Amino acid sequence: MEGVDTTSAGYQIGHQIGSWLPFAVLAILFIIMLRAVLRKQRDTPNI
Repeated sequence: MEGVDTTSAGYQIGHQIGSWLPFAVLAILFIIMLRAVLRKQRDTPNI
C-alpha cells in the first residue's frame, strides 16, 4: 500500500492554502460584519 507523496509541489501548495484558509475566511467575515456595523451606525441619527 502506497502513502501520499508529501514531497510534491502540489501537495505543499495545497497544505499551505489549507492551513491559512480558516483564518482567511474568519478575517473576511469579521471585516464584512465590521463594515455593516459601522455603516449602520453612520446611517442612524444620533439622539
